[in-house]
Amino acid sequence: MADDVYLHIGPPKTGTTYIQQVLWENKESLAGQQISLPLGRRRLQYDAVADLRGGIWAQAELNASWDELVESVHAHPGTSVVSEELLAAMPDEKSFARAVSSVAPARLHIICAVRDFGRGVPANYQQAIRARSSKSYDDYLETLRDPRNELWRLQDPARLYQAWEPFLDDPSRFHVVTVPVSGAPQELLWERFASIIGADPGLGVTNRPRNESLGVREAEVLRRFNARLGEKFPLPSPYIDNVTRNFIRPALRTSPEVVRIGVPEHHVEWLTARSDALVDSVRQLSEKVDFVGDVEDLRAQITPASLAGKDLSDEEVLNAALDAVIRQLEFMRDEKARLKERAQERTKKAARKRRRREKARRAYARTPRGRVRGAAKALLGRA
Repeated sequence: MADDVYLHIGPPKTGTTYIQQVLWENKESLAGQQISLPLGRRRLQYDAVADLRGGIWAQAELNASWDELVESVHAHPGTSVVSEELLAAMPDEKSFARAVSSVAPARLHIICAVRDFGRGVPANYQQAIRARSSKSYDDYLETLRDPRNELWRLQDPARLYQAWEPFLDDPSRFHVVTVPVSGAPQELLWERFASIIGADPGLGVTNRPRNESLGVREAEVLRRFNARLGEKFPLPSPYIDNVTRNFIRPALRTSPEVVRIGVPEHHVEWLTARSDALVDSVRQLSEKVDFVGDVEDLRAQITPASLAGKDLSDEEVLNAALDAVIRQLEFMRDEKARLKERAQERTKKAARKRRRREKARRAYARTPRGRVRGAAKALLGRA
């Protein structure tokens, strides 16, 4: 049975994908440190959390339940880690209570990462349109001026702590980790995360490509595409399985010339002020919970907008879309070649296996015992 269970709740766009890559690439190494990843597969953890969350994310056919994840937690001694952004936006108190009570008597910990809003807001806009939104970037930024916007609840650790605090025995089991400033070694985020769960800090080097961003042109293509869909390919599974896997990942996120989505000048002042407020909020929270990192990491790191989607001509958007289609076709061609190569390799392996079996059979037939057995079969066959 686990002694400690860490729920890494994200939230979105705070280095979650990178942390998950390190965790799953080093599953065996972590197991040697008595740190388990319940259910053993990233997709199964996602499905189990979707089951806990319910709502839209549980509408698809799930291959694992939260109860099965809990069974996996209890089956492994030491530490268990569950990393899933869906945990940041739990729908009601019942979900919180179920998450906490189900892992007892293990100690439950919550890990919440936080990132400066200068980088986080453009990243979250991309997250929104990759989740089927068709709202323009300018309209999106205008909605964020409202302090009641859902984004601020999800991106402010103090507000997330308020949601989890009634269900935690000890405030020190709520862990806040800051995403390092731009230009810092990527491994620094893992080192901070590892210090919380007691893992080897040297595992943070990953060979996988980073979570590539959409550029201004590609984001505008996707925004218009989403608006065109109507009722086709709704969230979650139809959109993720078809649009995300076959269009966004291979075509839109692979552009060789990306113009980063920055912050328009008329939004810089209020966004900077909100980032400063975040610094103050997290500094106060750090006196109560376990805090890892540097609160100054949260000062707004703003990239000025050099290009905006609204300024693109229809011809520019069309050209970006056509370039994306070409990349999509190249991906399909290369994927077909990869699948053919894998099929050929499986055929070769099967042939080698058959030859080894035949060779072993002939070798056995030449042994005394094999000759006796062969003679017995021959006699029985003539009888």
